[in-house]
Amino acid sequence: MKKFSLLVAAALLSPVAQAHQAGDILVRAGSATLTPDTSSASVLGSGKLEADTNTQLG
Repeated sequence: MKKFSLLVAAALLSPVAQAHQAGDILVRAGSATLTPDTSSASVLGSGKLEADTNTQLG
């Protein structure tokens, strides 16, 4: 358990420990996925709210 705690702490603190200088170019990428498994009831009296499965890059 102690090793796991150290790995989590290292993963969370590593971006803070990296120094950036003027002129550095930073590139970040990631994805977000929406995968609904149920539908909703009436939302504010305007009918059902439906969401399709979707993945986007950002």
